[in-house]
Amino acid sequence: MAMPSLPSNLQRVPQGMGSPDLAGLMRPSEFAQAASTANLLQINPNQPFFLRHHPNAWRVSTTLAVPLLLPDVTKHVIAPGVNGIRTRGKHEPPEATYRSAIMDQTMKHWTYLDPAAPIPANCLPDGVPAGSYIREMGCQGLIVRAIGKYYAEAWQVPIQTLPNAKQRFKFDSHKYERWLRFLVESGQIPPALDGILEAKRSQVRDHRDRVETMNLNEAIAKKWLGVRQVILDNYDAATPAERLTPDAVQAILDGYTTDADDAPKKKGRK
Repeated sequence: MAMPSLPSNLQRVPQGMGSPDLAGLMRPSEFAQAASTANLLQINPNQPFFLRHHPNAWRVSTTLAVPLLLPDVTKHVIAPGVNGIRTRGKHEPPEATYRSAIMDQTMKHWTYLDPAAPIPANCLPDGVPAGSYIREMGCQGLIVRAIGKYYAEAWQVPIQTLPNAKQRFKFDSHKYERWLRFLVESGQIPPALDGILEAKRSQVRDHRDRVETMNLNEAIAKKWLGVRQVILDNYDAATPAERLTPDAVQAILDGYTTDADDAPKKKGRK
């Protein structure tokens, strides 16, 4: 696997800070870029990250029209001194700080997602411009007022927040689950190994059965059994997301505009 890198920033004109939805502020990230003093979010600066997936990490969708087994993706934060990341030397390229850590994790079967890989338009929240899964926004800390960058996933959209309050966000779970499915369809993440779905079903079934053995108030037990049963029913009805042909993937990138796209593709399209 080629070493991933954080993409170059695309200059975009953001929406005004007074609008209810600040999605226009989100743009693809550039590593270690100097912050602008305009349109700053009221939140402490943080560190950029890569998204990654382990072959054992899967979950069933909750927002798609048909439940699908999807990859459970996590962050690897690029913070010196944490997660195997070292301090960047004065004349070193940015990837020198994380190259060794990513190679080590890849040997442990993690798949790192390329921030430069295209995301279908309808896998992004409304108003969020095309670009990477990692986005950057100028920000200013609430206490020491340090100016810097805030890094978020493309589905973590800033929304209008009260003055002098910490910036709030909304997460578009439906568009995110569409993207998780696309990761498998496009081959960026291999399909789940045989037995993974049944193992997850067994785990969820055990969670439900454990509620029955607990000494709970009858009303509480009924409530939690109902919750666990809904989750189990969702897992029982799920099918694994599957990889598609390059032509089918390109059709998704060109279109992917209706809720009907949530339904599994027919075998004849492969």
